[in-house]
Amino acid sequence: MLHVLSLELKNRIYEMIPSDYVVKGQTITIPIRYANQWETDVWPCIVLEYSILTGDVYTPNNKRRVTTNETKDTITFVSGTDDYALSMTKTKTIVEVIGYKSGLLHTFVLDTDYELSTSTNEIVWLTGDKPDDGTDFEVTFTSKWVTTLHGGEKYDNLSINVYTKDYGSVDGGDFINGVLLADEIAGILHKFFEFETENSIDLVIITQPDINNLDNLTPGEYQRRRQFDVHMRHLEDYTTTKEDIEEVEVEDVEVTI
Repeated sequence: MLHVLSLELKNRIYEMIPSDYVVKGQTITIPIRYANQWETDVWPCIVLEYSILTGDVYTPNNKRRVTTNETKDTITFVSGTDDYALSMTKTKTIVEVIGYKSGLLHTFVLDTDYELSTSTNEIVWLTGDKPDDGTDFEVTFTSKWVTTLHGGEKYDNLSINVYTKDYGSVDGGDFINGVLLADEIAGILHKFFEFETENSIDLVIITQPDINNLDNLTPGEYQRRRQFDVHMRHLEDYTTTKEDIEEVEVEDVEVTI
């Protein structure tokens, strides 16, 4: 199954490709063409072309992230009922319980007014102070859960082709040999992909370290061509699952599983 980058992501990478190059002190604007937009009368130019990837190019990337969360439950107190379930199934600690006692806002005391039943995950009222009948009390507590991210890498292989001919006017003194021009532009592009984008959110890796010389003799003139490939990779999370957990060795960390 073939998984490729979205058009939006490709366009973002294309937009980073420079259009102006300085060769022998001259600033030369070079348009970008795609393989299906070939125009033989546009020289010099950069042509982008995809290499078809076959087989399974989807690499699973599953991560397990453990997080401590603080939750607040609002519960109505009913006289004669002392056990009240909390919303998270794996409560760790109770931070605070507040409510109304004798019509005034009151902070209740752990192990004096109430306790946490870890076996049933309930707050249990004891013989101390209790909220007024029919009023709401608020329980602030912490819990831990694990988030499992099931993701993968999507990537494309892109061929960068630089086409040039002799550039400029000999009489005007701004002549640039086509071989020199092709080498200069290809070298700038190669370094751009290798060094400028490797730390971006969309990793771009040079797959062929050398720039290939593909010069061809065409009718009446020389066609200069330099070509190299880049490997474009993008990490994408496609499903997320969450579950409460009782015990973890470390907090707030992300590990690959």
